[in-house]
Amino acid sequence: MKRARIMTGLIIGLLFAALPAFAASSVNVPLECTVVDTDGVSHTYAMQYRGICALFAAREAGAVSAYTLQNFSFGLFLQSLNGITPGATEYWALYKNGAEASVGLADMIVVQGDTLLFRLTDFTTNEQLGAPVEFSIGSLVAPAAVSRQSGGGIENIAPDFDVTKAVLFLKSFQNADGALPEALLSDWAAFAFKSHDIGDARMKLREYFLRWKPALTKATDYERHAMALLALGIDPYIGTGTDYITPIVEAFDGTQVGDPSLINDDIFAVFPLLHAGYRSEDEMPRRIRDGIIAAQRPDGSWEGSVDLTAAAIQALSLFERTGATQIALSRADGYLSSQQAENGGFGNSFSTAWVLQAIAAIGDSHTIWAKQIYRTPRYYFSALQQKDGGVETPTVDSFTRLWVTAYAVPGVMGRTWDSLMGHSKKPATTTPGEVSVVVATTTTTTSIQEAALIQVTPEFTAAAIPATEPTTEISGETVEISSNPATSTAESQTAAAVGAADANGTWMWVMGLIAVFGTALYFLRFGR
Repeated sequence: MKRARIMTGLIIGLLFAALPAFAASSVNVPLECTVVDTDGVSHTYAMQYRGICALFAAREAGAVSAYTLQNFSFGLFLQSLNGITPGATEYWALYKNGAEASVGLADMIVVQGDTLLFRLTDFTTNEQLGAPVEFSIGSLVAPAAVSRQSGGGIENIAPDFDVTKAVLFLKSFQNADGALPEALLSDWAAFAFKSHDIGDARMKLREYFLRWKPALTKATDYERHAMALLALGIDPYIGTGTDYITPIVEAFDGTQVGDPSLINDDIFAVFPLLHAGYRSEDEMPRRIRDGIIAAQRPDGSWEGSVDLTAAAIQALSLFERTGATQIALSRADGYLSSQQAENGGFGNSFSTAWVLQAIAAIGDSHTIWAKQIYRTPRYYFSALQQKDGGVETPTVDSFTRLWVTAYAVPGVMGRTWDSLMGHSKKPATTTPGEVSVVVATTTTTTSIQEAALIQVTPEFTAAAIPATEPTTEISGETVEISSNPATSTAESQTAAAVGAADANGTWMWVMGLIAVFGTALYFLRFGR
């Protein structure tokens, strides 16, 4: 009996020891946090819910015991975690929701339910060392409107822009067939739903686009719709049975696209073409680029318009940033800076949304573009967002509110059109309803400083580090993506791989527990 009691206690202890493996600690992330580097210098992050503030909250909640951040000339990186400092060939790899992060903690936006995981990894062998450190985002702590003393008295400071509420506002106007009230709104909503994919809004819109045959006449109509299709993962050549790229190509006269008196049809031609099998070094995109640069005014703008200048920055940033292209981008940057108002915006909400995307395209943070310390372009939208989630006051007509809210979501999230659009190949011999897409399988050799920098530095690129360029191998694996509204094959394979990994980990624990129970039964029966 004594032995039985001992074995029962052992089993119960093991069960309780196993429970943490099945559920990560949950932390509540503040909108603003201040972290201190190893030199004692403070770094404050605000206006967005960031991974760096999640790490800060994890230490406050006891989910991690300690961390240190070292500041180099190129930014902060994670030096140690829970008292463990990586060796010469090791680093703390960061994962978000099971996928290795492509941005650092300081630039990573988190939402409720996200899971962050850190693995000590040897970058020479890709071997994972020891147990990972993991926690989930329990809630986002939204501050109430606070007050500050200004020259004219007390003014209220608005809470941060709520992207989820903005998308739900758009979704509330979505018809049963997935469309928005106007064709124009449906195209722009594709970018908002891709930026922040919640519920079934994006999938319903995608299903609608697969059936929809819009009546298009101008080059800009084809360009905008092709961009929306690419944002929804639909091939613009054959995905809907209508070719939306060829009309753009046919509108090219050797130097420019569409109406020679306009520049917007040239600017917007760049995005679908570079995502539909054309390369930036090909003759047609190069000539379009040259025409865009030639049309820039002495003040750095295009047609004296903030909107067009912001769009042109996004387009030109897709080409090699040297020579005339870099000069044009610098002049355009200067023009936008001259147009910013004291409220942080750029004349109106439409223009400000596109400027936020341009800021992301050139690699800046919106916090750099601040007036009166806190009035950034993002804060401009925070002040305009209403209780229903939409931008602009309810006195403005619903069409305008829907339109500008669709613009605001990717802008506030720092998502450029390029970053939201998928890629399609020029059509060859294909089965109707399917498109072949080359998937890049990348193997990267990363230095310890590069690997660590990815953890916390905004807008990380290999070019930011004075070290050997990572070597990349791309395989020619081909995946068939059906125009069926179901999830793409590539997405399904990724989800299956993640699910398999989770299942394997769970089964390991289950098998271990079975072994413990078996041992206990053996002793109870034969150990007397």
